[in-house]
Amino acid sequence: MQYKLSVRKVSESDLNVNRPFLPEEENFEMHLSAFIQDIELLEFVTKVQKSGDKLFITLDQEANFEQLHAEAKRLLNNSYFDKLIADKGFSEVV
Repeated sequence: MQYKLSVRKVSESDLNVNRPFLPEEENFEMHLSAFIQDIELLEFVTKVQKSGDKLFITLDQEANFEQLHAEAKRLLNNSYFDKLIADKGFSEVV
């Protein structure tokens, strides 16, 4: 199974008490690459492809989607909270 996740830079409209500052714009690709590496390390992920701001994540089994969703959410809410924003969540690629 393959899923698509769109990831973008933090913008001014995303700023709030918990995220008071914009990250350095030139660091976006570095943070995105680190996020991709973290996703690739998940044992049930077989491949991650990047196309622009979209990530195409291939899983070894459909049943692992809930795990992928939980892990991506954990990463984006912790390590990458002030660096990356996921747009619209996951969608299945058919």
